[in-house]
Amino acid sequence: EIPPPEFVLTKPDIHWTEEEKKAYREYEKKSKELHEEKEKYKKILETEMKKLQESTKDATEKLDETLKKLFEKKVKCEFAVYQHPNIILSLFPKDLDKNFKREFCDVPRHILEQLYKLFKRRPRFVSIHTTKTQADNTPNPFTEQRQSASLAPDGLVKMMKAMEEMDDPKNIPEGLNAFIWERFCRYRRTKIESEHQVKMKTHIFAEMQSVLQKMTEESMAAEEEFKNISDELERLHREKNRFLSDVMVQVLPKQGQVEASVTDLTLDYSDSVLVNRTVVDDLKKTIRTLGDEKINLMVKCKDIRKFTIQQEWEDKKLNMQIEDLINKARDIKTFRISEEQREVRGITQSMLPLSFIKIFTLQAVLTETKHLLKRLEDLARAQAQELAVLWAEVERLRMKNFPALNLLKHN
Repeated sequence: EIPPPEFVLTKPDIHWTEEEKKAYREYEKKSKELHEEKEKYKKILETEMKKLQESTKDATEKLDETLKKLFEKKVKCEFAVYQHPNIILSLFPKDLDKNFKREFCDVPRHILEQLYKLFKRRPRFVSIHTTKTQADNTPNPFTEQRQSASLAPDGLVKMMKAMEEMDDPKNIPEGLNAFIWERFCRYRRTKIESEHQVKMKTHIFAEMQSVLQKMTEESMAAEEEFKNISDELERLHREKNRFLSDVMVQVLPKQGQVEASVTDLTLDYSDSVLVNRTVVDDLKKTIRTLGDEKINLMVKCKDIRKFTIQQEWEDKKLNMQIEDLINKARDIKTFRISEEQREVRGITQSMLPLSFIKIFTLQAVLTETKHLLKRLEDLARAQAQELAVLWAEVERLRMKNFPALNLLKHN
């Protein structure tokens, strides 16, 4: 800033001389020019600051976009790395198997074969078991995987404890150095640890696949249920709209409210006879009674006919038995018989009249039954004729009293 003149601070403005006033005007002019330059520079700085802010914002957005792309690339790379842990881990034990003979190339061949058999041997009682805990109640399926994986150190410790017995120096093959045996034990433990990791990763991968399959099935079931509910809801809406717009109501009028058409009925009742309703009801009751009696007689005739057929069948059976006995007697006569056989023949001849008597009795019963059946048929025929006469009387009375009904019947 420009410092003010000394007289400004020491003298009041009324005591200033012309030169001092001129110097003060110069001071104000320079101060004004300096202020304008400051404002101009300030605007330039503000413009540059805005440009810098915009460029910083653009650079930040580009950096964010770059970081986002890099993060996506990192996730993809990590996914690609973690996607094949089982393959990577499974290749390590195979490399150990391939490099076994190279690792112990300084061992004689016959001892190397024994070492390879010991290298392949494993404790029989050790197995990997995973226990599900409270993760079954959690909706996150990966919690279960972490808990299953957390059991790997425990299983590995049990495996190593079981391997201590196999690493005992008493199991050293004959002729093998103790230093080589220790190196072999370390190599075998490395192989067992890698196999254990492969098993645990495989188990975790299988659990993840099962959880994914379960979630997929639940999702498909939920989608199917949602689709069914949507279809049912749509059907109910259509049914509701149909009932609201096209309703069919069945109205049942009471008796007497509907009038019949009289165009086809006769209105001439000059030759009609007025009869009390009780007469017609009595005739109907008589007809109903005679009909029931006729039905009962028909049932009795059916039973008698059935009994007659049965008796005829019995008669035929007895006649056939008689004919058979006569044939047997004729055959017996032609045979040479002894004294005992003659006695039997005499007894048979004495019993033969009894059979004829029984046959005659059955024939008499059959004749009487036929006579009774004929009487019942005559009685049924007479009642049918009487019933026909009564029906004719009812029709005659009906035609006299209600001729319009007869016309309706013919029409």
